[in-house]
This record gives sequence, C-alpha cells and structure tokens, in this order.
Amino acid sequence: MRSKCPYIALHLRLEKDVWVITSCLTGLSSKYDEIARLEGIKRPELLTAKSSMTPNERKLAGLCPLNAKEVTRLLTSIMAAIDYIVCKESDVFMASHGGNMGCAIQGHRAYEGHKKLITPNKRQMLPYFLNKTMTETESEKMMKKFHSQSLGQREIRVSKAGRDVTKYPVPECMCINNQTTHTI
Repeated sequence: MRSKCPYIALHLRLEKDVWVITSCLTGLSSKYDEIARLEGIKRPELLTAKSSMTPNERKLAGLCPLNAKEVTRLLTSIMAAIDYIVCKESDVFMASHGGNMGCAIQGHRAYEGHKKLITPNKRQMLPYFLNKTMTETESEKMMKKFHSQSLGQREIRVSKAGRDVTKYPVPECMCINNQTTHTI
C-alpha cells in the first residue's frame, strides 16, 4: 500500500466480546450495553476487567476501546491531517482556495524538492466558466493559456513583505540548492 500512496491503518475491534472482556460501555445505545452486560453474566470466564471499577471509571482511566462514535469524531479531527498527507504526496497539487493549509502544503512541497503545483487564476477563469457557448476544446485552450506560468515553476520570495514564508520558503530553505525546474 505504501508504494501507492500514504495510508492510515485503523483497527476498530468493535466485536461484542471486546465489550464483555473490558466491561466497558459500547457507546451505541443502552440496548447494546445491556447485551454486553448480560453476556458477561452468562460467560464470567471472559471477564478480565477489574470488577471494582464502574464502566465510567474504566473509560476515564483509558482502559476502554474507542467506540464507533468516538472513532468517527477522532477521524473528523484528523481528516485534515490525512488530506494534508495526500495533497503533499500527490504528483500535482492544486488548491481551490489560498487558505492556510494550501499555503502550508505548497511550501512543504517546495521544501521537499519543488513538486508540481497549479495555482488557478480564478479571476481570469470566471468569465469562461460562465460562458455557456464555449466549446470544451476552446475552454481547455484558455485554461492552459491562463495557467502556463503557474504550473509548478519555482517561485522565489523576492521580498519578505507580502510573501508568506510557509508558502514561499525559497531562498531560506535548502530547496534553493535544487535547481531543477518541473513543468507539466
């Protein structure tokens, strides 16, 4: 998998026996919590948890697995991190908006050897997007024309004022030594 792209491995382990063994609440509903509790009564040999602790105490002590809702919330905190990794590792990167993450990715890619980048010229493109009579061939030709100077060329931060160092790390970073120019 690593040869194809970065990935995240997630082992949920949400089977019924896990909840019985740990004496933790499932977090799904009281119905499922009751099923796990009754299973523990029927099969006491499965119980490995400290019986003196309540399920809430076990949870607060970090002894319970993450339930489905918690994993979902965690992945929503970390989706930006996954997005960042995928964008950083891509062959070509294009941000639809120049926010902080897009700037950080552009700078990171420059720092790692100046990987290809497309900076869309939204102001020039808009009239052509709104033109319903333009053919696909004409539109493609215009897009190439607008972006002929924004297809991954090295951009040196000539003045420190107005040029964010996270987006334009050159000339301070080591990537200045990499003199290769990439084009699409």
